[in-house]
Amino acid sequence: MQLDWLVTLRKNALGHYILGQGFLFIDLICLAIGTIAAYFIDYYVLKINK
Repeated sequence: MQLDWLVTLRKNALGHYILGQGFLFIDLICLAIGTIAAYFIDYYVLKINK
């Protein structure tokens, strides 16, 4: 099911970048890598500031 207003929004460059075109398995991998990277950056920044 595709809503007309959502399809129209995706045709806009900003809407396309925010909403994307669909879900790929690589999206899940990138999300996991980003989450792990953010955790370690946060951990080491907080450790240094103590």
